[in-house]
Amino acid sequence: MGRMFFSAVWCVDCNDNVIVAGCCDGKIEFWDTLTGSLKYVHEETSHEGVTGIRIYSNRVIAVRLNGSIDFLQIVSVQSVDHLMSAHSMHRRNYQPGSESPISGFSSSLYEEEIICHLLHTSRAHQQPITVLEVEGGKAVTGSQDHTLKVFRVDDTVCLSTLHGHYGPITTLFIDKLSPMTAASGSQDGAVCLWDLQTGTCVCQLRGHDGAVTALSYTASYVLSAGIDNRLLVWERFQGHLLNTINLSQNYCNSIIMLTDNLLLTGRQGSLGIWDIRLGDPVRIVRLGHADDSVLVRQVRHVGHTIVCDYGSQLRVVRFPAIVEKID
Repeated sequence: MGRMFFSAVWCVDCNDNVIVAGCCDGKIEFWDTLTGSLKYVHEETSHEGVTGIRIYSNRVIAVRLNGSIDFLQIVSVQSVDHLMSAHSMHRRNYQPGSESPISGFSSSLYEEEIICHLLHTSRAHQQPITVLEVEGGKAVTGSQDHTLKVFRVDDTVCLSTLHGHYGPITTLFIDKLSPMTAASGSQDGAVCLWDLQTGTCVCQLRGHDGAVTALSYTASYVLSAGIDNRLLVWERFQGHLLNTINLSQNYCNSIIMLTDNLLLTGRQGSLGIWDIRLGDPVRIVRLGHADDSVLVRQVRHVGHTIVCDYGSQLRVVRFPAIVEKID
């Protein structure tokens, strides 16, 4: 999926149909997952870099370098045929200088399958926001100011501020099966497990020598990767350290569980798959032509599809065959 002259991608998210990319110049790009074509670009006047982005239902939540959080709504288009028919009618009835049928959007944007507009923006933190997750109707942000904040997506209200770290927040997850449970990692080397309903830290895990760079989880485990090139496997209810895996070339901000035992992470020029029970690498998936100079920093998972950055490009990797062979 080539991007050629586009600005650098700082963050990505995706669903079955759309990939959204947050860029260093503040733009938000919408790409078609199947065709790889650019569908829409949302641009704000601030041009503050987008440091985190998530799709949630018909909303897009984005956080920025200046500490702000944006809530955007995707305007639904029923089908391409409906769109082109409506666009043709608009062109027949359109008079130069008149307003487009969708207030705030030009007629040229009306040709696109995806249109979004800004619902609300607020200054969530006084320092840059470094992480964002959205699940169960809540958006959680983490910042260089050492705190996390919890927002309700429906009305964009800030519900609580979470205190417990002694360094900038570096990584975060919200449990999809239990959305009132979350975990965050920090430059202080600690992992905090949170009860989002009460806003309290229920457990703190310490084992990394330096910053925690990525988190993931299963029903039984919490997994943390650190700048110390170690992956730690924790028992999630009592907080006991179960296993330590030494990683090499681990420059990724994301670790993803493909199955209950197989973990995927980014490397230099490739993706790596690990068996967390044995602590062994089981597969390397190269993304380029034997070029290990490109670092894979962002990885997102939808079904059996992985979307990741590769320099100025996005790569889409489908995993069913690979996972079946390993299992």
